[in-house]
Amino acid sequence: LLALCALQLSARDWYVTGKGNDMNDGKTEQSARRTLQSVADEVNPGDIVYIGDGIYTSDEKEGVLRIFRSGTEKAWITWRAIKGQYPVIRPDKWCGIKVHGSYHIFDGLRVIGVNDSLALKYAIADTKNATPNPVFNTNGISAGATGAKTGVPHHVIIRNCIIHDMPGGGAGAMQ
Repeated sequence: LLALCALQLSARDWYVTGKGNDMNDGKTEQSARRTLQSVADEVNPGDIVYIGDGIYTSDEKEGVLRIFRSGTEKAWITWRAIKGQYPVIRPDKWCGIKVHGSYHIFDGLRVIGVNDSLALKYAIADTKNATPNPVFNTNGISAGATGAKTGVPHHVIIRNCIIHDMPGGGAGAMQ
């Protein structure tokens, strides 16, 4: 019981908004961080990440958000839209949200792909390339990876999310 209470006391709320700054502490909406990845590298079991209005993109090859840390059976990590706000994760690489960890909840997020800006003739031409262009293969939310060295993710909940216009898949899991 003491260990559970200690875990609950150490859990914290994080805030990320389109107007935030990664130099901020992320403890309040007014001191929000700007990128989801800056929080993903610090979350711990029981933490809740509140995500505010904004369009979240990335220059990273793998995508907007890569999660390697895990929650626990009694202390999940939650990624949730701030009530009344509509954050948009807009990937144009391999994935919007790539989950390698376990015990995560994604609630109320929008993941919108770039299908509206792709031309079919370029996608067809890309099928002949030895290394495919990720822009034609982007997935929305994906748990697991072929040949992953981080273990097999499990217990991932995706609810109340809107995922569309993805050239690859919407929400999926492997392993």
